[in-house]
Amino acid sequence: GYTISNFNTKSNAGSGEQGFINFLDKTGILKNLTFDNAKLTYGKSSGIAIGCNAGKVENVVVKNSVLTTNQSTCGLVASVNEGSIKNTSVIDSELISTNVDYGTTHGGLVGRNKATGSLESVLFDGTISAQKWAGGIVGWNYGKISNAYATGQINGTEKIGGLVGRNNDRTQISTSIANVNLSVKENLAGPVIGEENYGGGKQEDVVYNSENKFSADAPVLKGTIGKTANELKDLSKLPASFSASWEIRSDVNNGYPLPKGCQGKKSQVIKPETAKATVYVMNYNPDTLTFVPLAMSPQTLEFKEEDIYILIDRFGYTKSLDTTSYNRISEETKKEYPHIISMK
Repeated sequence: GYTISNFNTKSNAGSGEQGFINFLDKTGILKNLTFDNAKLTYGKSSGIAIGCNAGKVENVVVKNSVLTTNQSTCGLVASVNEGSIKNTSVIDSELISTNVDYGTTHGGLVGRNKATGSLESVLFDGTISAQKWAGGIVGWNYGKISNAYATGQINGTEKIGGLVGRNNDRTQISTSIANVNLSVKENLAGPVIGEENYGGGKQEDVVYNSENKFSADAPVLKGTIGKTANELKDLSKLPASFSASWEIRSDVNNGYPLPKGCQGKKSQVIKPETAKATVYVMNYNPDTLTFVPLAMSPQTLEFKEEDIYILIDRFGYTKSLDTTSYNRISEETKKEYPHIISMK
């Protein structure tokens, strides 16, 4: 694929939705393209990749990017989706609304997903700061969402959801996970959906992190299941529909599952500040053919990552030194320690 880096623009001109491509028609295909470090400020409804998508979007990645807007319908991939978006990921990116009007419609991928629009195998890992009707995948959904994963942070005034801010009737959301932290000023912060419009749509095998905070007045939705963080990291604890289209990879997404075909943020590796080792020091007795422990053996030593030399004297007493300290001692001093263990 190809990468567009440092796409940086400010625009308040023109009509209709704006993006790198303003309008992708029904015959159009956007495929195998990455936007890295895009910084966009638009005065129109907008997306980083596309303003309005009526075609096909596949294998598109938006990462390390920021979209700032004062308009109501925005997404980090597209403002409006009338076509299909598949195998598309948003990673380490942010959508910022400066609109004080409560009518914002912002989504991690798409602002508004119309009745003909579908999102399949998509991932959001980032931050949204908006007003109401903000969702990790879609701001306002009229269409279909399947195999979607959302994580990160959503801040809003009211009616925000882990996957969808506002969900219309005759919509369908299936085999998806909402693992989002929500911060709402007024009311209705739902783990999956912020508000159901005209009774909402149908949810099937939609899972959310039950340990994340959401408001007490959030919609109670059929077809949604709460799981703990540990349960989410075990595919066998999720509905059977996840087995074919989801995977867990140790190198991405911090151990949580993600839809196949999506890219995830590299997992954070947490190294302990110190480690412990138990050292046994023994002498071999050739008469009895046995090993005899020396005094003070075994010993449990605590050392930092850089402490890589363990010195043991003839009485079994030990001490550990980092490389710098070890190199400072003389060769004569080293001879006092018959056992020197190098911890590489």
